[in-house]
Amino acid sequence: RSLCADAMEQLGYQAESATWRNAYLQGALEMRQGPPRLSAGAATRADLIRAMPLTLFFDYLAMCVNGPRAGSRRIVLNWRFSDTGACHALTLQNGALTQEEGHTEPDAHASVTLTRATLDAISLQQTTFAAALQSGAISVSGEPARFVEFLGLLDTFDRAFPIVEPRAPLSA
Repeated sequence: RSLCADAMEQLGYQAESATWRNAYLQGALEMRQGPPRLSAGAATRADLIRAMPLTLFFDYLAMCVNGPRAGSRRIVLNWRFSDTGACHALTLQNGALTQEEGHTEPDAHASVTLTRATLDAISLQQTTFAAALQSGAISVSGEPARFVEFLGLLDTFDRAFPIVEPRAPLSA
Protein backbone atom coordinates (compact mmCIF):
# COMPACT_ATOMS: atom_id res chain seq x y z
CA ARG A 1 0.00 0.00 0.00
CA SER A 2 2.81 2.37 0.87
CA LEU A 3 4.67 1.66 -2.38
CA CYS A 4 1.47 2.15 -4.38
CA ALA A 5 0.83 5.46 -2.57
CA ASP A 6 4.36 6.65 -3.32
CA ALA A 7 4.01 5.72 -7.00
CA MET A 8 0.65 7.47 -7.31
CA GLU A 9 2.02 10.55 -5.60
CA GLN A 10 4.90 10.74 -8.08
CA LEU A 11 2.51 10.25 -11.00
CA GLY A 12 0.37 13.04 -9.57
CA TYR A 13 3.34 15.40 -9.32
CA GLN A 14 4.27 14.70 -12.94
CA ALA A 15 0.78 14.90 -14.42
CA GLU A 16 0.07 18.03 -16.45
CA SER A 17 -3.68 17.57 -16.45
CA ALA A 18 -5.43 18.69 -13.27
CA THR A 19 -7.93 15.84 -13.63
CA TRP A 20 -5.22 13.18 -13.65
CA ARG A 21 -3.19 14.95 -10.96
CA ASN A 22 -6.21 15.01 -8.65
CA ALA A 23 -7.01 11.36 -9.35
CA TYR A 24 -3.47 10.21 -8.60
CA LEU A 25 -3.16 12.30 -5.45
CA GLN A 26 -6.58 11.17 -4.20
CA GLY A 27 -5.48 7.58 -4.84
CA ALA A 28 -2.27 8.13 -2.89
CA LEU A 29 -4.22 9.60 0.02
CA GLU A 30 -6.62 6.65 -0.04
CA MET A 31 -3.74 4.16 0.00
CA ARG A 32 -2.31 5.85 3.09
CA GLN A 33 -5.47 6.69 5.04
CA GLY A 34 -8.26 4.56 3.58
CA PRO A 35 -11.45 5.80 1.89
CA PRO A 36 -12.53 9.36 2.74
CA ARG A 37 -14.63 9.90 5.82
CA LEU A 38 -17.10 12.65 5.05
CA SER A 39 -18.57 14.77 7.80
CA ALA A 40 -22.28 15.38 7.80
CA GLY A 41 -22.01 19.15 7.39
CA ALA A 42 -25.70 19.41 8.27
CA ALA A 43 -25.95 23.22 8.34
CA THR A 44 -24.18 23.65 5.01
CA ARG A 45 -26.13 20.80 3.49
CA ALA A 46 -29.46 22.25 4.65
CA ASP A 47 -28.69 25.65 3.14
CA LEU A 48 -27.57 24.00 -0.09
CA ILE A 49 -30.70 21.87 -0.40
CA ARG A 50 -33.04 24.77 0.33
CA ALA A 51 -31.32 26.92 -2.30
CA MET A 52 -31.19 24.17 -4.94
CA PRO A 53 -33.51 24.75 -7.90
CA LEU A 54 -36.03 21.97 -8.43
CA THR A 55 -34.50 21.12 -11.81
CA LEU A 56 -31.23 20.25 -10.06
CA PHE A 57 -33.08 18.19 -7.45
CA PHE A 58 -34.75 16.15 -10.18
CA ASP A 59 -31.38 15.78 -11.95
CA TYR A 60 -30.04 14.37 -8.69
CA LEU A 61 -33.06 12.05 -8.48
CA ALA A 62 -32.22 10.86 -12.01
CA MET A 63 -28.76 9.84 -10.77
CA CYS A 64 -30.39 7.71 -8.08
CA VAL A 65 -32.45 5.64 -10.53
CA ASN A 66 -31.31 2.04 -10.71
CA GLY A 67 -31.14 1.82 -14.50
CA PRO A 68 -31.06 -1.97 -14.89
CA ARG A 69 -34.07 -2.45 -12.56
CA ALA A 70 -35.98 0.43 -14.18
CA GLY A 71 -35.05 -0.59 -17.73
CA SER A 72 -38.37 -1.92 -19.00
CA ARG A 73 -40.66 0.25 -16.90
CA ARG A 74 -42.38 3.45 -17.98
CA ILE A 75 -43.71 5.76 -15.27
CA VAL A 76 -44.92 9.33 -15.81
CA LEU A 77 -45.41 11.51 -12.74
CA ASN A 78 -46.56 15.09 -12.40
CA TRP A 79 -45.06 16.93 -9.42
CA ARG A 80 -46.91 20.01 -8.19
CA PHE A 81 -45.66 22.28 -5.43
CA SER A 82 -48.61 23.89 -3.67
CA ASP A 83 -46.57 26.67 -2.03
CA THR A 84 -44.60 27.86 -5.06
CA GLY A 85 -46.94 26.87 -7.91
CA ALA A 86 -44.08 25.05 -9.66
CA CYS A 87 -44.82 21.92 -11.64
CA HIS A 88 -42.61 19.30 -13.25
CA ALA A 89 -43.37 16.27 -15.38
CA LEU A 90 -41.04 13.34 -14.78
CA THR A 91 -40.80 10.46 -17.22
CA LEU A 92 -38.98 7.27 -16.35
CA GLN A 93 -38.38 5.28 -19.52
CA ASN A 94 -35.58 2.99 -20.75
CA GLY A 95 -33.91 3.22 -17.34
CA ALA A 96 -33.51 7.01 -17.54
CA LEU A 97 -35.41 9.78 -15.78
CA THR A 98 -36.16 12.98 -17.68
CA GLN A 99 -38.02 16.09 -16.60
CA GLU A 100 -39.95 18.97 -18.08
CA GLU A 101 -40.14 22.10 -15.97
CA GLY A 102 -43.39 24.09 -16.00
CA HIS A 103 -45.25 21.29 -17.72
CA THR A 104 -47.66 18.55 -16.69
CA GLU A 105 -48.52 15.44 -18.67
CA PRO A 106 -52.24 14.84 -19.15
CA ASP A 107 -51.66 11.06 -19.35
CA ALA A 108 -49.46 10.86 -16.23
CA HIS A 109 -49.82 7.76 -14.09
CA ALA A 110 -49.93 9.85 -10.91
CA SER A 111 -49.77 13.43 -9.70
CA VAL A 112 -47.78 14.18 -6.57
CA THR A 113 -48.66 17.35 -4.63
CA LEU A 114 -46.43 18.65 -1.85
CA THR A 115 -44.67 21.77 -0.59
CA ARG A 116 -41.05 22.62 -1.19
CA ALA A 117 -40.50 22.48 2.59
CA THR A 118 -41.69 18.85 2.60
CA LEU A 119 -39.31 17.97 -0.23
CA ASP A 120 -36.46 19.71 1.62
CA ALA A 121 -37.25 17.75 4.81
CA ILE A 122 -37.18 14.49 2.83
CA SER A 123 -33.89 15.47 1.18
CA LEU A 124 -32.38 16.28 4.59
CA GLN A 125 -33.58 12.89 5.88
CA GLN A 126 -35.74 14.57 8.51
CA THR A 127 -38.66 12.52 7.18
CA THR A 128 -39.33 9.99 4.45
CA PHE A 129 -41.69 9.83 1.51
CA ALA A 130 -43.65 7.11 3.33
CA ALA A 131 -44.01 9.20 6.49
CA ALA A 132 -44.98 12.29 4.50
CA LEU A 133 -47.62 10.27 2.64
CA GLN A 134 -49.05 8.95 5.91
CA SER A 135 -49.12 12.40 7.52
CA GLY A 136 -50.83 13.97 4.50
CA ALA A 137 -47.90 16.27 3.69
CA ILE A 138 -47.83 14.58 0.28
CA SER A 139 -50.93 13.66 -1.65
CA VAL A 140 -50.94 11.39 -4.67
CA SER A 141 -53.79 11.26 -7.15
CA GLY A 142 -54.16 8.85 -10.02
CA GLU A 143 -52.30 5.58 -9.43
CA PRO A 144 -50.47 5.85 -6.08
CA ALA A 145 -48.96 2.39 -6.66
CA ARG A 146 -46.99 3.79 -9.61
CA PHE A 147 -45.49 6.49 -7.35
CA VAL A 148 -44.51 3.83 -4.81
CA GLU A 149 -43.06 1.73 -7.65
CA PHE A 150 -41.00 4.75 -8.76
CA LEU A 151 -39.65 5.26 -5.23
CA GLY A 152 -38.67 1.58 -5.16
CA LEU A 153 -36.48 2.10 -8.23
CA LEU A 154 -34.31 4.71 -6.49
CA ASP A 155 -31.01 3.69 -4.93
CA THR A 156 -29.24 5.23 -1.99
CA PHE A 157 -25.47 5.14 -2.07
CA ASP A 158 -22.55 5.98 0.14
CA ARG A 159 -20.76 9.17 -0.87
CA ALA A 160 -17.51 8.02 0.76
CA PHE A 161 -16.53 5.18 -1.57
CA PRO A 162 -13.01 3.95 -2.36
CA ILE A 163 -11.42 5.34 -5.53
CA VAL A 164 -8.49 2.96 -5.98
CA GLU A 165 -9.33 -0.24 -4.17
CA PRO A 166 -12.36 -2.36 -4.98
CA ARG A 167 -15.31 -2.03 -2.68
CA ALA A 168 -15.68 -4.57 0.07
CA PRO A 169 -18.26 -7.23 -0.83
CA LEU A 170 -21.72 -6.63 0.59
CA SER A 171 -22.54 -8.92 3.47
CA ALA A 172 -25.56 -11.11 2.93
